[in-house]
Amino acid sequence: MDFEELQKSWKSQPLELPETSPQLTGELYDKWTKQQKSVRRQNIFSTIGMSLALVNFIWVYIQFHEGHSWYFGASLLVMSILLVVYIWILWKAVSLKKYYPDKSLSEYLDDSIKRLKWRRDTITRHFLIYCCLLWAALMLYFADVTQGGSLMFRILVPLCTTLYIFGFLLLRRFGSHKKQLAKLEELIVGLQNLKEGIGLDTPNEKELPL
Repeated sequence: MDFEELQKSWKSQPLELPETSPQLTGELYDKWTKQQKSVRRQNIFSTIGMSLALVNFIWVYIQFHEGHSWYFGASLLVMSILLVVYIWILWKAVSLKKYYPDKSLSEYLDDSIKRLKWRRDTITRHFLIYCCLLWAALMLYFADVTQGGSLMFRILVPLCTTLYIFGFLLLRRFGSHKKQLAKLEELIVGLQNLKEGIGLDTPNEKELPL
């Protein structure tokens, strides 16, 4: 068999790729990239706001720590740590990886699914824990700064703060967070089904252009 016959024989062989929908794959990838852009944009604004709050906490402590109890310094310290940790939690949901043909598609999909699950956990668990710890730190703060006021003042300030924090938490839980969770779940299931559908759990992994 000469070279031309060999070439024709090779071209006539069917390409053994799993049956997948290019439209579905493209739609999933578009949703994933759109979700990541949205998270990055939100994180930038959140990071700026939290950084300003952190600077404010440091300034308040430096200016007014004298004459206050340990509640004052401890509450500001806890709130500062909470801000730093929560900023890290927010950015952990952002993927900095891009898919390249010479890289493992399985690793890319695993990383994408992991980021989406972390974002889901942030909405369902991390945000709740953050709000509860923030509330506890604020109660310490108010226990110190309101001690010279009337009984009514010392009750109303913590009460209004409690209602605001947990009211805000409930609104987010059943409002914007509910919509975000539905989109995240759709993406997670879609990427998992895509990985299983193209047989990436097998040793003979095939690359799929996204």
